[in-house]
Amino acid sequence: MGKTRGWIVVGLLLLAAAVTWYVASPWWTLRQMAEAARAHDAAALSGYVDYPKLRASTKAQVHAHFDRLSAGSISNTGSIMIVATDLIADDLVDQVITPKGLETIFVMERTRSKDAAPYGEAGSERAPDKPTGLGAANREIVREGLNGFKLHAKGKAGQDGDLIFERHGLSWKLASIQLPEDVLGAL
Repeated sequence: MGKTRGWIVVGLLLLAAAVTWYVASPWWTLRQMAEAARAHDAAALSGYVDYPKLRASTKAQVHAHFDRLSAGSISNTGSIMIVATDLIADDLVDQVITPKGLETIFVMERTRSKDAAPYGEAGSERAPDKPTGLGAANREIVREGLNGFKLHAKGKAGQDGDLIFERHGLSWKLASIQLPEDVLGAL
């Protein structure tokens, strides 16, 4: 009877550890990424990014955007401009989706927040608790099974550039950024 009780305790401890990992590991990953971005540590930030998948998904979104534009274009000049821009899109994505590029993207929001009026006052756009786009106070995690989750602003799924993470072993890596239409429209 004593051995059985011991195995039950071990099983319950393992179950508790698995549930704790499932709940806490995304937040831990986001915290580590935010700290790396704040410290301008591109190498540490890179440990949480699957660059080949991130580049491929970003290129696919950019190409789909230009395909939609070219389908709606009626002038030859407009079509030529769209095709030319589409051709350089891959190079642009490759230049932006780098360790230093992602660090800059995440830190950019912190810089904007520092220069803005205090939160809640006229002219303030962002809360100061969103230093890198990874802040937990105004973000929510949406689970996608055991192997993925999305991070987005509370109540704005798909509107502000969801960060999509995939499981790699017992950790998480950024695999895609769902680009909002206003960002794609600026290209």
